[in-house]
Amino acid sequence: MWIDTPISDPIVVKELLHRLVELEAAKASWHLEERFSRTGIFLNYLSKMEKQEFSENPEFTDSVLTKTEFMPLILKS
Repeated sequence: MWIDTPISDPIVVKELLHRLVELEAAKASWHLEERFSRTGIFLNYLSKMEKQEFSENPEFTDSVLTKTEFMPLILKS
C-alpha cells in the first residue's frame, strides 16, 4: 500500500526502500520481519501526517466529515 501513497518525507522513503525485499525463489524467515518493519514505518508516517493535518487545519474538527482521526484506532489495532 505504501508504494501507492505519495510520501513527502525523503527519510521515510529511504527507510522503506532500504527494507524492500526483492522477489527471490526462496524466502528467508527475516523477510517477514522486513515487511512488518515497513508496515510500522508506514503507519507511523501516516500518523505523523494526520496529526500535522489536524494541527494545521483546526477547522477539520468542526465538520462531521473531517473530524475523525483514524490513525490512533489503526495503530491500536
